[in-house]
Amino acid sequence: MLNLRPLKQGLVQVYTGGGKGKTSAAFGAALRAAGNGLSVAFVQFLKPGSDQQLLSPIPHLIYRAFGKSHEIAGWYKKRAAEELPPQEVVDGWNYAQTVLKDPDFDLVILEELNVVMLFDFLPVNHVIDVLKQRPVTQEVIITGRGAPQELIDFADLVTEMKEIKHPFQKGIPARKGIDF
Repeated sequence: MLNLRPLKQGLVQVYTGGGKGKTSAAFGAALRAAGNGLSVAFVQFLKPGSDQQLLSPIPHLIYRAFGKSHEIAGWYKKRAAEELPPQEVVDGWNYAQTVLKDPDFDLVILEELNVVMLFDFLPVNHVIDVLKQRPVTQEVIITGRGAPQELIDFADLVTEMKEIKHPFQKGIPARKGIDF
């Protein structure tokens, strides 16, 4: 990709917590970066690629999803301690490592990577080692509930989304176009 406005210093941002808005914040950053000519790699773990129609047409942005469905996350959590990572997680991490080495990407978003680490599919120290080796100008955003303390300590910016009230409590399900 063409680097129109490379950053002088890339930071590591973490969006975590039980509240809504982590993915939305990452989407906003991706759109803002791409709209300003920065090249973006948006790598989504544990999701089926339902956001492809939103992100794929955007210039300067490459979107890849590695997952089957949101419902599978419950199964992952129960089985994580006794099984190897699912192949989709391995494939996603291999792809993520490729873009994290590529100086042509100004912003790399690793959507739900915190959950991947929470389920022990990737060691936190390995992720941090890879982040340390990325190009100095590359910004990284990592999202998902349950960010490990080691990542929080390493990151330059950490935002915790806290749920105070949610429509689920009133029986209102997630709505297409608003919540996903």
